[in-house]
Amino acid sequence: MCRNVRAVLLYRSILKQHRALPDKMRELGDAYVKTEFGRHKNAEPKFLGPFYTQWEEYLRILEEKSGGGGGGGASPPPTTKLGFPIIANPYPSSNPNAIVVRAVP
Repeated sequence: MCRNVRAVLLYRSILKQHRALPDKMRELGDAYVKTEFGRHKNAEPKFLGPFYTQWEEYLRILEEKSGGGGGGGASPPPTTKLGFPIIANPYPSSNPNAIVVRAVP
């Protein structure tokens, strides 16, 4: 698939899934997606594979939380045993497969 077509389809699908989020979360998510896709618009092909893979995983998670169709509401964030919500780090680490989480008091 042409890289531009893949990017556009992925971008639109993510924004469509964001419609199920509360307004503030949707605004933040849409802005972040727009910025990241803009930054990778002219990226070298070797960086695009991992970029698309991570965003496709994010889209899959959004679809699971919304029931798969893009209409349901997002579930509340997972919590630790102490009841603090867990927030995933949106910034990539040196390990592309690592998921960094932290408890928010």
